[in-house]
Amino acid sequence: MAAVKELIVDPVLTLTAIPLLGAGIGVLLWSRPRTLKAWALFLTAALVVVAVTAGTADGDAAIAPLSWLLILASFLAVFGQDPYMEAPSSIVLTLLFLGLSLGTLASGGALGIIFFSVMLGVIGLAMVWHGRTTSPMVWGAVALCGIGVLCLVASLAASGSVAVVLRLVAFATALPLFPLHGVFVGALSHLPGSLPAFLAVALPSLGVHGVVSISAAVPAGILPSLLLLALIGALYGSLKALVQCHLGQMVAYLAVTLLAIPWWHMAVTAGKMPQAAGYVSAVAVAMGGLLLAGHFVQARYGHLDLDKLRGLARPMPRFATLFGLLIMAAMGLPLFGVFSAFMAMMFSSSTTLPQSIVVILLVWFMASWLLVMLMQRILFGQPRPDLLYRDLSQTEVLSLVLVLCLLALGGIVPAGLFQLGDPAALSFLEVNR
Repeated sequence: MAAVKELIVDPVLTLTAIPLLGAGIGVLLWSRPRTLKAWALFLTAALVVVAVTAGTADGDAAIAPLSWLLILASFLAVFGQDPYMEAPSSIVLTLLFLGLSLGTLASGGALGIIFFSVMLGVIGLAMVWHGRTTSPMVWGAVALCGIGVLCLVASLAASGSVAVVLRLVAFATALPLFPLHGVFVGALSHLPGSLPAFLAVALPSLGVHGVVSISAAVPAGILPSLLLLALIGALYGSLKALVQCHLGQMVAYLAVTLLAIPWWHMAVTAGKMPQAAGYVSAVAVAMGGLLLAGHFVQARYGHLDLDKLRGLARPMPRFATLFGLLIMAAMGLPLFGVFSAFMAMMFSSSTTLPQSIVVILLVWFMASWLLVMLMQRILFGQPRPDLLYRDLSQTEVLSLVLVLCLLALGGIVPAGLFQLGDPAALSFLEVNR
C-alpha cells in the first residue's frame, strides 16, 4: 500500500499523467469545442498549481522552470484558441504534447528518450493527418521526424560517443539546427489552430534540455562542424525568412535564425552553455506570441498570406499595439527577456570571444530588421476595402498581454533561474553507463 501511495503522489507521474488523461477525455468532447476548451483551461490551470506546489522529480530545480514554462505556454495556447477554427484537434494535441513534454523533462534515462520519441512521431503523424501533404515541406518534416525517432531508439542500444551523437542529431530537430530544422518549421507552419504557438515553446525547450544534458560529453572533433552548421543555419534562416509570404513560415525561419545562436555558443565554449536555456526560452516565448497573434488573424480572414494582409494598424488598433510590442520583444529590446538572456549567454564564458562573433551579431541585426519588416507588412499600408475588419476581443487581448508579461518577467528574473547543470546532464546519459 505504501508503494502504491508513493506512486500516486509522485509529482513526475502526476504532471505527466494529468494532461495525457485530459487529452483522452478531450477526445470524448470533440464535438463540443467550447466545453473542450473549458476542460483544457481547467486542466492546465490545475497543473500550474500542481507544478508549483509539488515541484518535479526529486525536487530537481534544473528542470522545474522549463516545466512551469511549458504548462503556462499550454494554458495560453488553449486560452487563445478560437473555439470554431480547428479547435478540437488543436486543444487535444496541445494536451497530448504537454504530457509528452513533461514526461521527457522529468523522467530521464530510457523513459525520457521514449517520451521524446513518441512526441516526434506524433508530430509527424499530425502533419499527415491534417491533410497538408501537397507541400514538399511536410514530407520533408515527416522524414526528419522519422530520422529523429530512429536516432533516439538507436541511442538506447549504443553507448559512449555514438549514443551522444545520435541523441544530438535528434535534439537538433527540436532545437532547430540546419539541415535538421524541417521538423520545427513544418510544425509551426502546418499544424492547426494555436498548437504552433505551444510547439514554438515546447520543441526548443526540450531540445535545449537535451543538448545541455549531453553537451559535456559531445566529442571535441564534431564541435567545428557544429560551429559551421550553426553559422550556415543562422544565415540560411534569415534568407529564407526574407522571401516568405506566409506569416507562420516567416516566424518559423526567424526562430531558426535566432535559435542557431545557442548551437554556436556550445561550439565556441566546448560544451559550456549554462545560460542557453534562458535565451532559448525567451526567444521561444516571443515567437510563440507572434504565432498566437497570427492565429487570431487567421481566425478572422482564413489565411496568413502576408501579401494579402496589410493596413491592420488603423482598423485593428488593439492588435497593432500588442503585435508591435511582441515584435519589439522578439527584437531584443532591453525591457524584455530576449535581450537580457542574450547578454547573459554572450558573457557567461570567460574565454575571449571568437572571430565568428561578428557573424552572430550580423545575424542578430538581420533578424531584427526582418522583424521590423514583418511589422511593416502587416500593420501599415492601405486597408483592403473588401475585408470586414474586427479587432481583438478581450480574451484575445488578455492572452497576448500575458505573453508580454511573461517576456517582461524574463527580463528581471535572475540569470541563473534557467541554468541547466550537471543534475540534468545525468538524466540522458545514465541509461548507457
